[in-house]
Amino acid sequence: IAVYLIVFGGLLSVDRGIDNYLLWLTVGVFTYQLTSSSVLGGATSIASNLGLIRAVRFPRALIPLSVVLGGLLTFGFELAAIGTVAMLSGEGVSRRWLALPVIVAVHSLLNLGGAFIAARLTDSFRDMQQIIPFLFRLLQFLSGVMYPIERYLDSSHAWLHRVIVWNPLVHILQLYRWVFLGTPLDAADVVRSVVVCGAVFVFVNRRRTQMRCL
Repeated sequence: IAVYLIVFGGLLSVDRGIDNYLLWLTVGVFTYQLTSSSVLGGATSIASNLGLIRAVRFPRALIPLSVVLGGLLTFGFELAAIGTVAMLSGEGVSRRWLALPVIVAVHSLLNLGGAFIAARLTDSFRDMQQIIPFLFRLLQFLSGVMYPIERYLDSSHAWLHRVIVWNPLVHILQLYRWVFLGTPLDAADVVRSVVVCGAVFVFVNRRRTQMRCL
């Protein structure tokens, strides 16, 4: 966070128009890191536990599930850190914090679905373990982690605009920032984010059910 603060806030001055850039950036980094670590952990979970899978008969889905739950526990401490930064920087405690459990639940659907997909892909194509980290480094710049992505929507190409608008992480980050900073929300973006996160989770579970039937 300190490095991003120096580079993007100090050198590139992307913090213009953001009242509390330190808190804004902290929320973005921790929130994005939760999804990144969950999906990357899911990608390596099956391959790194082959000995356990061969020795004990149990549902494979428990392995990426444990990775996501472990990341969620760690995120609890990160939320505490975000809350501390909010209070020290003058934002204070708000009633919006009551919405956190719902937002974390929606976020967890996305993380769990992504972890299942990554685990399945890596189980079939081991090179995905090298590709997924690279994709997440690129996705970081299309999710508004370090700078407000909405500033560049009007000037972006049509295909890039669609990628950003339908990127659920963009709106997940906006939800967390609304909780801690009170930034404005677009109802359509919230609905779109919930639909995408739910669709990813339902699709993955339907595929798992079909595979069990086969």
